[in-house]
Amino acid sequence: MSHRSQKGTHTGERAHTGERELLDEYEYRYYKELRTGYVNIRVSDSLLRCPYCDREDMRDYTSDELLLHAANRSRSSSTSMKEKAKHLALERFVRKHYESGDRAGLSNENRAKEMPKVNPEEKSSHGISNQITDNRLFVWPPMAIIANIKTGVKDERNQGGTKLRDELIGKGLNVVKVEPLWSIRGHSGFAVVKFRPDWNGFYDALSFERSFESQSRGKKEFYRSTDRGDGLYGWIARDDDYNSRTVFGRHLQKKGDLKSVTEKEQEDLRNQSRLEASLMDTIEMKSHHIHKMKTEYEYTNRRLSSVMTQKEDMLKVYNEKTTMIQMKARDHFEKLYLEHEKVERAVLEQKKADENMLMLAEAQKREKEELHRKIIDLQKELDDKQALELEIQRMKGALEVMEHMKDDEDGEAPKKMNEIREELKEKEDELEMMDGITQALIVKHGRNNDELQGARKELIAALSEVNKGPATVGIKRMGELDAKPFQAAAKKKYGKVNADMEAVKLCTSWQALLRDPSWHPFKIITHEGNPKEIVDEEDEKLKSLREELGDEVYGAVVTALREMNEYNGSGSRSLNMSCSLLIAR
Repeated sequence: MSHRSQKGTHTGERAHTGERELLDEYEYRYYKELRTGYVNIRVSDSLLRCPYCDREDMRDYTSDELLLHAANRSRSSSTSMKEKAKHLALERFVRKHYESGDRAGLSNENRAKEMPKVNPEEKSSHGISNQITDNRLFVWPPMAIIANIKTGVKDERNQGGTKLRDELIGKGLNVVKVEPLWSIRGHSGFAVVKFRPDWNGFYDALSFERSFESQSRGKKEFYRSTDRGDGLYGWIARDDDYNSRTVFGRHLQKKGDLKSVTEKEQEDLRNQSRLEASLMDTIEMKSHHIHKMKTEYEYTNRRLSSVMTQKEDMLKVYNEKTTMIQMKARDHFEKLYLEHEKVERAVLEQKKADENMLMLAEAQKREKEELHRKIIDLQKELDDKQALELEIQRMKGALEVMEHMKDDEDGEAPKKMNEIREELKEKEDELEMMDGITQALIVKHGRNNDELQGARKELIAALSEVNKGPATVGIKRMGELDAKPFQAAAKKKYGKVNADMEAVKLCTSWQALLRDPSWHPFKIITHEGNPKEIVDEEDEKLKSLREELGDEVYGAVVTALREMNEYNGSGSRSLNMSCSLLIAR
């Protein structure tokens, strides 16, 4: 059985036990009323009457008939709990006192014994029950009666309970409230004193009674005296006060109940048992909740420790990489600066050499344009091939999915698989044919490129022979960025302090972008019937560069792009060395 079902079973058992205990309490109370003579069942020496039936249902019974009547009513399913308790008490009383020949019953006077005094040191319920041995019935919560209150108009005591309560407290009595009793004729001359609704309050009520008895102003003195004078009388409320047809009797019946000290102890024990059971359930539930929270905390703590460890490792790696990048950038900037210094010194001589290289450049340009047209065709063929390969992979994936669905009951899966296989075979044939065409173009492109490189070498050799003497051969790195525009732009944007470092970062990042083959900011236009490749000024990166760093930096990047695109024999985006003749004048 699960914990929840066990708990539900225990709760049902406790509810049933509580109902049974309440029924026993009612039965014991009504039995006391019958036993003390407060409720009378005798009609004559031979006839009895049920005191709990309606007047129209009342009839006279013999003891056997009344016993049968009480048994039937107490076991009827339509009878309320109190009615059942009344007839159970009646059945018990008849069996005990009328079947055994004791038909006289018990009178209320047989129980009027003097209350023994309570030791002030024994304020617990067990201390009181050990001293009260006659099991007298008291009103609960504890109350007391004050009598002989003057009812004159000018008497302050009859104006309310506050002054009287303060007067009693001033005498050292622990009183909670004093409630004067009124009738249709006005103030009755009585008041009910209320104490705390616990054993301490009961002890205070007994002390209250002893205080009046020590002054000969207790209950006995009140009822025996013919001349009571102006003094007050007081006593603790018991069963005879509760059952009396007096103004305070009616008040006690509305506000309290009759219980003996033993019954009160038993009731406290039952309440304590219920409280303990409830607390045990609460403790069990809280313990389960605490265990769950502890488990979640430990899991979260482990996760957090793991995340913090990973974060520290990542931060360490990041710092190391950042330091390395900064060192490389600084070294690269120094290298660029030295190289650009050398390039600047050779600018004048390079301009002169450019004139001699014009013939070589024009020849190379014509061959390159033809080569570009072939490269564009090859690129288109490559794109078509890649799209076809993707389509084949998609169809293979769909075929694998259909393999798992071939047991479909409607038979559509096999049919679909056959269609996909036929289409896949057509695509594979097409791809094979395209591979052959592409391979042929690649071979042709390589042959043309070899021819072009050979022609370039022959032209350079021929030109070198022509310019023998004072002429020298110089080398220029085509496609290398000029660092000066970046330095000028960095000074304007970041200030002189950070200009060098920021210029290095910008120059390095754009040089890396120039080497990236995926970025090709060119477009093809038709000029005089021939296709021509020019820089695309509408490229997003170039537009952003011009807006952020200005025209000079933009011009440096465009120049490097054109050099790389023009002097790269294979059409790819890598830095090549282009030779030119530097003629010494």
